[in-house]
Amino acid sequence: MALSRRLLPAASLAVGLVLAACGGGGGSAETGRSTFEREDDIAKGAADAPVVMIEYASLACPGCGVFHEAVMPTIQDHIDAGDVRYVFREMLTGQVQL
Repeated sequence: MALSRRLLPAASLAVGLVLAACGGGGGSAETGRSTFEREDDIAKGAADAPVVMIEYASLACPGCGVFHEAVMPTIQDHIDAGDVRYVFREMLTGQVQL
């Protein structure tokens, strides 16, 4: 059980980066967004980055919280280097569990 909890964020990152790499960012100077972004998305990183990673996540999801604690620092390194454009899309899953 503990091993699968550690592998899930890493596998999610790998799949996301592979799928994102297939698209090619194609940023737009006019909007400041990549071609994959919606108007209400929250994004960080260069709009013309070669990889666009779109995360569907919820503030109410404990698994999403684990992902951000375990994997997001590594993704942030790639965002800071200009290699990845990170896009967050809210996916409602219910009430926030405190």
